[in-house]
Amino acid sequence: MNNWWIAALEHAGVWTREQAEHVSNNVKNALHRERYPEAYQELSGILDKGNFKGLPLISKLETDIEELKLKVEELSKKKL
Repeated sequence: MNNWWIAALEHAGVWTREQAEHVSNNVKNALHRERYPEAYQELSGILDKGNFKGLPLISKLETDIEELKLKVEELSKKKL
């Protein structure tokens, strides 16, 4: 199995190196199914267990969301 997509997610800051390697190992061990639907469900389960809190990309998105909330609140107060 080619892990380029896992490496791409690590490079983008979605996962740390350790998380990417963990996912890669889990995928390698789990996707030895004969049927695609079973493999898809297994991969989905692996990715759903991921903890992405505190990673650079997620932190940036959380910061952006907080900034937008503050702007909306500020604009709402100006209208009152």
